[in-house]
Amino acid sequence: MGQGQIRVPNKGRWAHDNVKLLHCYIEIILTILLLQVDHYVVTVKAQDGGSLSSTVDVYMNVIDINDNAPVFDPSSYSNEVWENATIGTSILMVSATDIDYGVNSEVTYSITGGDTEGKFSIGAMDGTIRTAKPLDREQQATYNLAISATDLAVKEVDRLTTSAMVRSSLHRNTQFSKTLIKICYVPR
Repeated sequence: MGQGQIRVPNKGRWAHDNVKLLHCYIEIILTILLLQVDHYVVTVKAQDGGSLSSTVDVYMNVIDINDNAPVFDPSSYSNEVWENATIGTSILMVSATDIDYGVNSEVTYSITGGDTEGKFSIGAMDGTIRTAKPLDREQQATYNLAISATDLAVKEVDRLTTSAMVRSSLHRNTQFSKTLIKICYVPR
């Protein structure tokens, strides 16, 4: 990183004005460079009108403010699964990414609606949707699952969530053929 210099004339409310200017300068630098580096060392030099000067190194750790919610990608999924799939069969894997830094970029998944009987489960860390109970078209012909991706901000109140819908339709099982269940992802 290059060198910069701030010159402030010693006029009037020196401490108040200089602290405001230094704060503004550092804030601008960090706003521009936040996504590039997670810490900085800034050398501050103070010099009087003569030959006396002093320097101090200021160490700064940049903390992400978690200003981005997870985003599902790709924008659509589809898969087919046999109606008589065994419990634990992987149906599909959803994926969401978060462009924040550190734990604010880590994502967990959950089924937040459309599965009142617990027919499906989802891997909290990998987004894999699996059968949790036997599927039967005669009991329920379609499922509209609400899937949420939530980041892991340290403070729970700061966590951001994105939701998506996974639609599945079950086809009638016959004696002569295996029936497919079609599942697709539709963003909200």
